[in-house]
Amino acid sequence: MSNQTQKDQSNEPIRVFRAPGMSVAVFANTSDDGRTFHKLSAQRVYKSGDKFRTSTSFSVAELPQLILLMLRAWAYASDLEDSGKERDNG
Repeated sequence: MSNQTQKDQSNEPIRVFRAPGMSVAVFANTSDDGRTFHKLSAQRVYKSGDKFRTSTSFSVAELPQLILLMLRAWAYASDLEDSGKERDNG
C-alpha cells in the first residue's frame, strides 16, 4: 500500500450504530484504484472490576440485537456504495 493511500485511510469510523453494550462501526477504505469500499466492525463493551473492556465475541442471547445492528450498518454501507457506483457510471 502506498504512503498516500495510508494517509487517506482513517482509523475513525464514518458511522457507528449502537445498542446497550454493543456497537457496529462502518469504516470507509480506498482501494489501490481509487474506489471506496466499506467494512464493518462489531464489538461488545463490558465492565471487569472497575475497568471497561471490549470484546469481539458475543453470547447467543446478544445475537439478535447484534444482527439488527449489523443489518442497519450493512444497509447504510450498501447505500453509500450504490451511490458511488451511480456517480462512477454517469
